[in-house]
Formats: sequence, C-alpha cells, structure tokens
Amino acid sequence: MSRHPPRIGIEGSRPLARSKSVRRHLPLLALLLPILVGVVGACGNDKIRRAGEQVEVVSGTPTVGTGLPGVDRADAGADGGQFGSAAPFQVDNFAQQSVQKVDILWVIDNSTSMQAKQNRVKDNFLSFMQFLTQQHIDYHLGVVTTDTYDPAQSGRLVNLAKLPKPWIDSSAADPKSAFVANASVGTSGSGDEKPLLGAMLALTPPLPPATPASTAGNCEAVSDGGTECFIRQDAPLYTIIVSDEEDSSCSPISNAEGCDNAQATLSGYGSIEYWSRFFSGIKGLGGTSRVAAIVANESDTHDCGQAFGSYCDLYQVNTKCAGAQPDCHLSSNGSNPCCAALKACHDDLFDKAQYCFLNLVPQSGPTTSYTITGSWPGCIARDTDGGVAFTGYSADRTTKVAQATGGIATSICDADYTPALAKLGLQASGLRSDFPLSRAPLAGAVDVRVDGAEVAQGAGTWSYVKCENHLPANVVRFVTPPVPGSKVTVSYNVDVRGLGACP
Repeated sequence: MSRHPPRIGIEGSRPLARSKSVRRHLPLLALLLPILVGVVGACGNDKIRRAGEQVEVVSGTPTVGTGLPGVDRADAGADGGQFGSAAPFQVDNFAQQSVQKVDILWVIDNSTSMQAKQNRVKDNFLSFMQFLTQQHIDYHLGVVTTDTYDPAQSGRLVNLAKLPKPWIDSSAADPKSAFVANASVGTSGSGDEKPLLGAMLALTPPLPPATPASTAGNCEAVSDGGTECFIRQDAPLYTIIVSDEEDSSCSPISNAEGCDNAQATLSGYGSIEYWSRFFSGIKGLGGTSRVAAIVANESDTHDCGQAFGSYCDLYQVNTKCAGAQPDCHLSSNGSNPCCAALKACHDDLFDKAQYCFLNLVPQSGPTTSYTITGSWPGCIARDTDGGVAFTGYSADRTTKVAQATGGIATSICDADYTPALAKLGLQASGLRSDFPLSRAPLAGAVDVRVDGAEVAQGAGTWSYVKCENHLPANVVRFVTPPVPGSKVTVSYNVDVRGLGACP
C-alpha cells in the first residue's frame, strides 16, 4: 500500500477512469469544467498540481489489532541500550533538608558482653559529631541503658559526666569527653536487653525523674522556676540503639532471650509493627522521629566449635587438667590449676559469645579434653591476628524497626565504627548525602547539578551506587552533603531493563 494519501488530479482522464464512482459523475464534471477553468484563469499565476502517483486498490479485509501496546526489549542490546531516540529521559529534583535542632537518645547495652563494643563507640564518637558541629545544630544528647529492671536505670538518663543537666547540649565545652563518660555504662546490667522498651520509658510520661528535685521526667529545674527537658516539642528525635543481642521488648516482664514476634503480634504488645508505629508517631503529626541501630544485622549461622574450637588452648586446659580431675563445681577447688584454667576460659568465652558452651570430656587415659558446642545467628568481629574479638546475635527486630522508621542499621561486628558513626551523625543532623533515583539510569548517562551548577562525578564529589551489601541502592551519593536548602537535580537516560540483580 502507498505510504502517502492518493491525490486525484483534475487534468487527465486515466486516474478518474479507474473509479466507477468517478465514471458516473463524468457528465457533471463536463459541466463544471468551464467554470473551474475560469476560476483558475482568474487566479493569475496559480497552477493546478497534477497527482504524483496512482491510486492502488488492494485486496483483503480491514482489521484492528486486539493486543495490548508494549515495548519489544529484544533490541536493547546486552548493555541495556536506550532504544535510540525513544529512550525515556528522567529528571529527579531534591531539596536538601535543613534542621536547626535535634534530640538524640543513645540506648547502650550494658550487659556482660558489651565492653569491647562500648569502647569502639566511644573511640569513634567524633565522627558522629562532625556534621552536628559543622552545621551549628542545637542538639540534646542523652544516654540510657537496656536494663529496664533496675529502678535506678530503667529509662533514666545517665549522668556519669556529672553535668548540670543529665544530657549534653550544644553549649558543652567538651561534648566528646562528656559522652565518653556517660557512655561508660559498664557491663553489670541485665542480660535480658530491652532497648526499645528502655527508649520508650525515657521518652514518654510518666518519665523517671533525672534527680529528686525534678518535677518532670528527664527534666531539670531552671532558674526561672520552670523546667527544661531533654525532649523538646519542636525538635526532631533520633534514637540510636547499640546492642549485641536481640531486643526482648515483647513484654515488659518477659525474661526470655529474644522473643517471638508472631506471639507479640497476637498479644498486641511489642511486635515489630507496634514499635515501628510508636517511634514513627511519637513526635506527632508532621514531626520527625527515626530509630538507628548498631546491632548484628546479619543472619548467618555460626558453629561455636568451628569459631572457638581450640580456644581453651590459650589457658592450657588439657595440660592443667591432665590426670585426676577435681570437681570444679566445689568452691573449695577454685584454686586448683585445672579449675582456674576452666573458669578463665569459660568467662572469656562467655564474654565473646554467650551462646557457646564449654564441656570437659573425660578420657580413658591420664589426660582430659574439652569441646565447645552451640551455635548462633549473627556476626563475628575479628582481631588483627584473625582471632574472634567478639560476636553479635542477630537483632532482626531492632533492624526492622530502624528500617521502618527510615533509620540506618549497621553491623556491630564492623572492624571500624568510624564510617557507621559518621553516617549516623549525618542522618541525625538532618542533612543527607544519598539521593535515591526514581528509575534505573544508563551507565555514564547521569548529570548532577546543585543549584543549577553542574557537578562532575569524581572521588571527591559524588558517585552512583547501584547496589550495597548485596541489596539494591540506586542512589547518587555525595562525599560532602550539599548545604542546607540547596536544590539537587539529577537527570539521566533510563535503562529500560531496570536495575537488574545485585551481586
């Protein structure tokens, strides 16, 4: 069929003769022809254009396609090509956030296995504070523990730094030293960690008084006769949980290790959804509240025998327990070399992995041996020599609450907490360095502008992150966050094949 609509010329009879309809009207055309010629003559230099091609009649029955419209992606190419000129083009616009104040509550696990983890947080605390101080943010910084059984703790702000108020604010002369003192909560707290409940007790009335003179919970009397409180109505709230165990806040009185989220959902108290709603809504309509977590967000299963198989060799258990074995359950035998070696190994092992068990195995001969049994889901932190520094039990509930509130969950087994604390401090400051794209971009086709000025991609500016920790990310990540109030525009050709799988 012709690609152009057929045109029937006035001069010439051949095109007209092909149509029965035209032949029937030839007498009428003969009468009109003198009139048309007269009109043409009256138009001066106007010319009549002759038909450029013939009318062609084809056989067949007209039909209409019934399939749905779609795109054939077969020609996209192995690299996810852009379909030529038909490729979609996307522009994502962002406004950098601006926060003048923030209240930050640290919930620090003070059970027996936490000393090494507390030290890592304290050693890298300055990386958390850098964005707060750079942006001159008015902050309140408080600490509570995960022990909700001890009335002296149970949601009360720690003031080991002996500050005028039981929290650190932006006027503090040395916030790092004050935080190090307050975060030194020790390891004598309950082994039934309830960080989510501890945070709730610290944030909601009736609150525990910070001192006997206080008239309100976690508040202090001020010179004008009123009170100043840690939590301010007009400040966003950021709650950071540091723990090497699963949260067991399924019940205020449960002593179980961890808890069953399905049972908590049935009871109506303490499920992941319950805590997500609480922390998301605590600041009211339009307010901002996020939970972040430094926990074991891994779920890998580790075998204690493999991780600690020859651990007690450090204490020469096999050598010191050779021959006759005393009953080490008797306190009178505590000074026996065998019993002392077993106790030292057991205590050290318990501090590193509470879910591993030391078993002395009698032998038929004059010597003895030991086995270490058990397993746990979670993570392992290594020493510089490759040995086990400590372990973490998978905190799936805490991780999911953090994710549901828009917070960050990072691994407590990381060798260096500096990147994690810097990321937490950045989010607490209200600034963001990650800008999520709405669609998958083609490689090398991303244009980034801040307040209209193009910013070239580079090691010191920004990068595109497709995947992170084996999960999709699809963000443009700035090395230094754009300043508050700036406008960020990211434009790119869309990869019609989507983001694809993450390695």
